Amino acid sequence: MQRSADAPEAALAKWQQLAAPYVSEARKTFPEARREFFGGSSQGAMFFVVVLLRDGDGHFQMSYMSVDRVDAGMITGRILSQSLIVHGFQHNDVYRVAEAEILDWSVTMADGSEKGDFLVKFNDTLPREVQCRMGRDLTSFPTTDDSVTSGPIKDSCGSP
Repeated sequence: MQRSADAPEAALAKWQQLAAPYVSEARKTFPEARREFFGGSSQGAMFFVVVLLRDGDGHFQMSYMSVDRVDAGMITGRILSQSLIVHGFQHNDVYRVAEAEILDWSVTMADGSEKGDFLVKFNDTLPREVQCRMGRDLTSFPTTDDSVTSGPIKDSCGSP
């Protein structure tokens, strides 16, 4: 079955609707996480945000980005994900994004513990089949409510 050209946008819209409370919490708590991290209380920690990369052809992909600095509401860092869908973005490219556009944040502490990661909590509410199909590719996110029901993921996805 061939997908329509607007199917990826519909999938993104559905994902955004369901993930909205988690993205909202991430955005609300980001300023405090930023203050803690850059205030020196996170010695040896690493700071990351999740962004949505888009190219001129309308393709999009979620990507982790390391955070090097934040000034005047803009985050500067490096793209950590390999770009498989969008064109013009490479692993380790310097990237700038407005704080208001982040989807999530996480701080990995020197001891391996983590703070943030609200989207991981959201993904854990999705059925295993949805999680396995989706990965970082939001274009395969189901667009109907009956195909996205709550339930924790109990096991790994395995091979396709």
